[in-house]
Amino acid sequence: MRVRHVSTAVVRHAAVRCGRCPALIAFAVTEAGRSMPIDVEPDVAGNVAVHVDGAGRIRARVVSRDRPVLGYERLHLPHFATCAAAQRSPATASNVVPLYRKRAARRVRESQVDQLLPDPG
Repeated sequence: MRVRHVSTAVVRHAAVRCGRCPALIAFAVTEAGRSMPIDVEPDVAGNVAVHVDGAGRIRARVVSRDRPVLGYERLHLPHFATCAAAQRSPATASNVVPLYRKRAARRVRESQVDQLLPDPG
């Protein structure tokens, strides 16, 4: 497979606005074939190695100790990590009850029922 050195111009050319915040992002294809939003500008703090393949597609993979950045790749941040809208939104909706609360309430109800039943012994 032919690989080209990543030019920020290629990534900038593919840039679009995030649907949730005003940031410019580009979509890269992961090794699993899924689309991943990345910030347009390279960042040394990033953990996603980006390159352009022979067909001109922007490709991305997560950097690890076993698979460090190669000479033709540039580090970018995944937009999930920098999206201002994602930072502001709550972890869960206000109408969602965490499971630990439901389980605790069930235990209380079960213990109350046990207290009302006569002792079988």
